[in-house]
Amino acid sequence: MAVVYSTLSCDQSYRLYDCEGVQPSDNDAFRTPNATFMCLIKGKANITNKVLVTPKGVATTVTDEQLAQLKRCKMFMTHLENGYLFIDEKAKSATAEKADDVAKNMQSKDKSAPPTKDDIKKSLNKNVKIVTDNDK
Repeated sequence: MAVVYSTLSCDQSYRLYDCEGVQPSDNDAFRTPNATFMCLIKGKANITNKVLVTPKGVATTVTDEQLAQLKRCKMFMTHLENGYLFIDEKAKSATAEKADDVAKNMQSKDKSAPPTKDDIKKSLNKNVKIVTDNDK
């Protein structure tokens, strides 16, 4: 067992395909590749949930077989190399607190994360006070 920690804003379905025989046939139709492997890694980091908690990281427990297949997936490896994923092969289970701790050393958020007050101030490049309903 291993735990994959994520700072991605959305769940990610990583797939491997059987591309053998995906060639134009006599009638110019293509055979659709068959997915031979699929694993869902939880996302929703930096997204406020229904109880108004915004996790900085989330965790997904995977088997050793799933982890071996995930390491063959180019997109999974890209996310891993860019710091949006972290693998803890020694962990047996995952907790929200541990996910938040691990996320501190990872890429903080991806481009699909909703903007925060600080993000808006940076994009405006001014010293702007942003007022929300809670600030009134």
